[in-house]
Amino acid sequence: MRRSRKRMSILFCKLQYLPPCRKEKVLNLLTPFLFFLHVVSAIAVTILCDRKKISTVLAYGNEIQNHFAQIMLIFFKYNNFFFASQVYPCLIAIVYYTICVRCSNSVRNLTRKISLCSPEEFGPSEQIQVLRYKEKIDEILKITQEIFSVPSFCLIVAYSISCYTMIGWYLVGIKEIAEVIHSSFICTCSFLYLTGTLWIAGSLPVELNKLKDTFYEKAYLRWISFGFPSEQNFRREILAKPEFVFTGCDILHYRRSSVLAVVGTLVTYTLLVINIP
Repeated sequence: MRRSRKRMSILFCKLQYLPPCRKEKVLNLLTPFLFFLHVVSAIAVTILCDRKKISTVLAYGNEIQNHFAQIMLIFFKYNNFFFASQVYPCLIAIVYYTICVRCSNSVRNLTRKISLCSPEEFGPSEQIQVLRYKEKIDEILKITQEIFSVPSFCLIVAYSISCYTMIGWYLVGIKEIAEVIHSSFICTCSFLYLTGTLWIAGSLPVELNKLKDTFYEKAYLRWISFGFPSEQNFRREILAKPEFVFTGCDILHYRRSSVLAVVGTLVTYTLLVINIP
């Protein structure tokens, strides 16, 4: 635990060297929205549910006669449940998304800077500057992978199970509107986390490949156009780097193409269950 906190503090210190981007503002707005949504959901469940029945269940079989006590018990129980099961993991995900978005933006800006540079200007000193800046990004990505590999994978497994559970609820047939709100909130958060993680974390390999291609193309154009025989060329250095992909416990690779696989799996199993006689 102490080592994780130390690595997290190092990560945040290194992130300060990367400029923030506009997309982070959208992620920052998600935090109050999540708090608002889970409170509204808890209030809606409290108002619309059978308070006498639910309060008895939540009180471990002890019937509560006072209406105000019933309301407070149901609200705080559901409020705490929504926060612990959905909001808190989503807050962790927002931190993860922010790191991914900032790194993607930095790689994108570096690629744009190289593309705007002419082959004549893209000499050894400029190439070294690019490689040094990329090394800073690579170090941040490495620390991020070490910290979030296990938590992100565990959340993906948990939210996948939540999605299947909520689909099962709908198929069985939900009678009360409070249960519909309950399951809808959980299913929405779970689905957004699954698709968001794969889409946002999957943007890193795309941007890094663009950077490699742009760097190689610009350095190669300089070499064939001017042909400085004594000049050191750094094309191999950037191409020799293995492709970086965020993974969950080295089991699941976070790529954008996996989003379709997740959606397809959910739809396929839903249709299979519906067609079971």
